[in-house]
Amino acid sequence: MQSNRSKFRLGILFPFLFLFVFYSCKKDEDEVTPELTQEQKWTSEIFSAMQAIYLWNDALPATLDATKYSTAEKGLEYLSGLKINSETGQAIDHYSFLDKIGKLSGEISQGTASGDYGFMITAAYNASNQVSFFVTYVYKNSPAGLAGVARSYEIISINGSTAVHPEASSDGYLVATSVGYTTVVNALFNSTTASFGFKRPDGTTLTTPLSAGSYSINSVLCDSVYTVGTTKMGYVVFNQFLGASSQTELTNTIDKFQASGVEYLIVDLRYNGGGSVETCEKLSSMLAPSSANGKTMYSHKMNTDLTQYFVSQKENLSVNITKTNTFQPKRIYFIVSGSTASASELLINNLQPYYTGNLFLIGQTTYG
Repeated sequence: MQSNRSKFRLGILFPFLFLFVFYSCKKDEDEVTPELTQEQKWTSEIFSAMQAIYLWNDALPATLDATKYSTAEKGLEYLSGLKINSETGQAIDHYSFLDKIGKLSGEISQGTASGDYGFMITAAYNASNQVSFFVTYVYKNSPAGLAGVARSYEIISINGSTAVHPEASSDGYLVATSVGYTTVVNALFNSTTASFGFKRPDGTTLTTPLSAGSYSINSVLCDSVYTVGTTKMGYVVFNQFLGASSQTELTNTIDKFQASGVEYLIVDLRYNGGGSVETCEKLSSMLAPSSANGKTMYSHKMNTDLTQYFVSQKENLSVNITKTNTFQPKRIYFIVSGSTASASELLINNLQPYYTGNLFLIGQTTYG
């Protein structure tokens, strides 16, 4: 369990590939240069973008030979590893990544997903002391959700094979070459159709064929109101900061909690890796106390060049809380894990100054 005073570092991830249309490489007509592959062209454009907007652009080289990198991922890996933490000797940036095909950005902006079954798994020991894969969450409109798959179901077979139990090393890590591991991973991430066998918590089973498809994402996986003694407690599992669809879901959930007289709020962010900062701002304002209205939510931190530019334009680098509802819980509990990242961490940091002594973190150290 982390202290409610745990510090977070917000990693801002730039969608580099969407910047390609704004950058172009100009070749000196008198200079003979080797023909770049598409991946190397992307690497060059990523480098140009990072020189302009990257927080740690002071660590970047003056020039980059893109021919040294066979893929854009390798180029980004090199560039993002240049800024070193002097205390740990490790790279500071473990946030940046490429959304090469636009899958993640599409999910965030449109609230839809495609090409998968719509559920996620984790490994744990089952009742027979075997390492097994269990369903952690299911999107209700996905192929898995429509087939009746639910959280806590254990995978017991795939395409009729029961070789679905991965081996674990002595230090607790899964052996990626074990048959049970490859069977499940290939079915989930490298196939578009498979027959899954599940065991429910009550011991009954479900066998169902699944085909990867497109579906709308429900970012609120669960919202419930519980009465403990005379106190109403609201519990919400919020899985991803999407755009307008998340904002609608969150507004409905908060309205439900307010109408039910919720005083203590539990926000489960264990599987929430972030997403739309705009949605984070809206949720922060919805959960903030009335006394915080108009006060600083967070401030942008940029590289020196960008900071000087925005200051010269008299731009305000701070974002303020804009309270539009009257919901004001007495306490907020955040359930977090190593997968809680980015906008999720920003949400906690936004609210922490305004809930002194009444905001608590439960779980593991967050990603940032």
